[in-house]
Amino acid sequence: MMLPPEMTLPITRQLAWDTLPCDQVERVLASIGLVPPGPEVSEAEHYASHQRLAATAPVEPVIARYAPQLARLIVTASLVEGVETEPEVAEALVAQYAALIAATTKTIVAHLIDEGHLG
Repeated sequence: MMLPPEMTLPITRQLAWDTLPCDQVERVLASIGLVPPGPEVSEAEHYASHQRLAATAPVEPVIARYAPQLARLIVTASLVEGVETEPEVAEALVAQYAALIAATTKTIVAHLIDEGHLG
């Protein structure tokens, strides 16, 4: 389902705050053409993000347990059979994917809770 245009900007900003390191949010948003709304709004968005993410605390251990397993499956499936991959490279990919999976899962769960879809 496509979001209505008026919802795209606020949700994109929320997703950025909830997923990216806080010190990178405004730079990343500016790089995709979203003009910072001003320090007061950014501060409020930052605070709201921490509130949303705090609600995920009960499931964080589960996310942390599953993310590396999912990452290993995805990396293994992605590596081309017959092409030699150094073990260090594969492990680095697993670590990167695990961090990405954990951050994005936490963001999605935070929004599901915030929107009332989860108890």
